[in-house]
Amino acid sequence: MQWFDQKGNEHDFDIQSRKKDLVQGVVGSGIHRKLILNPSLSNDNCYSCEGQSYAIPVATLEFASLCLRNALLLLPDVQPEETLPVVPPSDGGEVPVVSAAPRGLYAAPSSPMEPHEVASLRCSVLADSAYVALCLGDSVVALGHAQNLLMQPKLSGVHRMLGHLYAAEALVLMDRIADSIEHLNADLIKDLSLVLPPSDTRDLERDKGEGEEHKPLKGWFPHSLPTARAVLQYNLAVAFAIRGELEKAGDTLKQVWLSKNVSCDIPVHVIMLALYIELQLGHADTSRSIIKQHAPQYR
Repeated sequence: MQWFDQKGNEHDFDIQSRKKDLVQGVVGSGIHRKLILNPSLSNDNCYSCEGQSYAIPVATLEFASLCLRNALLLLPDVQPEETLPVVPPSDGGEVPVVSAAPRGLYAAPSSPMEPHEVASLRCSVLADSAYVALCLGDSVVALGHAQNLLMQPKLSGVHRMLGHLYAAEALVLMDRIADSIEHLNADLIKDLSLVLPPSDTRDLERDKGEGEEHKPLKGWFPHSLPTARAVLQYNLAVAFAIRGELEKAGDTLKQVWLSKNVSCDIPVHVIMLALYIELQLGHADTSRSIIKQHAPQYR
């Protein structure tokens, strides 16, 4: 039984190619033949076994954690727009209020950053910080970053989804299942936008003018709203299963499976969770049927 919130996870939705990973091997023969299920569908090795300082600049999660911590400390608070002083009109009329354009924020060696760029970067750093903390097993820190992310005044659809997923997983690891379930409501995800919502007309005009600048360097996955909601529902089924509510977990998982269509992909983890639930319920025949259906080489 696995939680699912990994980045770069598109291959996990290719069920046809991942079915071969459901079964690890076979032992015995005849009536004594037994199938050994794969204990993990993830090949990620999150923890570093090397006893070295976090400050050594190498590609490890520990060093990433240090870099992200520094990034949060260096990010300035977005300054409010300044109001330019205006000379009162000689006829005694109403004094107009003119707002100055926000000043660029120093970000050497890059170009100065506008306030909306700082806000977007802060959301990205918080999301990455929560993910890295989860990988390092620090659920308390991960929850703090995820909650901080969700409290940001302007949040893109993708960051909102990640914030709820990371908060839910951290709460599960802290044995706060009831609290985690509140973050796994599929209705919380309204869109999968990659940019912050505009706060006023000027922001909207700026967003229209930037055009292709909002296009990400790498495509985001899941790229459809039904798939994103299916991921949340799958994780909800995991939470129910951990809490021992196997019937409710099974019903939720059926909804995920039935949602599978051209516009909605589901991860291969759904099949493995179905096997877990049926085995826990004592339905060995149903489990064998699932394996025969999705891994016919083990019939």
